[in-house]
Amino acid sequence: MGDDCRLLQIFNEYLADFLKRIDKDRAYSTYEDYCLRRRRLAAFLEYEYHVKDIPFKEPKGDFIDKFVVYLSTVKGIASGTIHAGVKKTSSDDLYGV
Repeated sequence: MGDDCRLLQIFNEYLADFLKRIDKDRAYSTYEDYCLRRRRLAAFLEYEYHVKDIPFKEPKGDFIDKFVVYLSTVKGIASGTIHAGVKKTSSDDLYGV
């Protein structure tokens, strides 16, 4: 992964690959769920940082904390829903670790 990789760019690539696997070993409903998570992440970047995307290596320790606060206070999402979503979105599968 080069230094010019961006967070939402990586997410988009993951979604494109995921879509190709629908009905093989992935469900469309899961794809829709990931698309929602991507939209929320994009909205957070606009709200918190006033940018469309950020370098993939840029998110620091407080990034997740700020994202969780945004989801709960701005979007009104329940804590349990947030933590399940953050855990799923930050899985090894998404980031290719």
